[in-house]
Amino acid sequence: MDFDEEVGDLPTHVEETLRLIGRKWAIKVLHELTHSPLTFGEIKQRVPGISASVLSGLLSDFMTHGIVEKKTINPPHHTYFIGEFGMVLCDIIERIDDFGKQMMERYPAVQSTEVAE
Repeated sequence: MDFDEEVGDLPTHVEETLRLIGRKWAIKVLHELTHSPLTFGEIKQRVPGISASVLSGLLSDFMTHGIVEKKTINPPHHTYFIGEFGMVLCDIIERIDDFGKQMMERYPAVQSTEVAE
C-alpha cells in the first residue's frame, strides 16, 4: 500500500503520520540524518536517485512538522538534523525496523508479498 493514497478510516493524526513517512525516500532521508547533521548535498549523495526537488520538499515538510531542524553553518550553507520531536518518530521507525527483521526471520515466505486489492 502506498500511503500517498487514501488510507481509509484511520484517525487523522495516524493518517497524516503515515502519509508523511510513507513518501518515497522519507525513511531513507530520516535514517541518514539519525547518524549526524548533514548538508543538503551530503544527504543527496547518501540517498542515490533522489532528486534535489524531492529532497527539498521532504526537508521542508519535515521542518514544518518539527521532525528536522536546520542550522546555518556558513551562509548559504546549512546542516539538517533530527530535532528533539523528530527523535520520537525515529524511535518508532527503529521499532518498526526491529519488528520487520523479526518477522522476516520467523516468516521468510512473506519477504516480498504485496497486498492484493
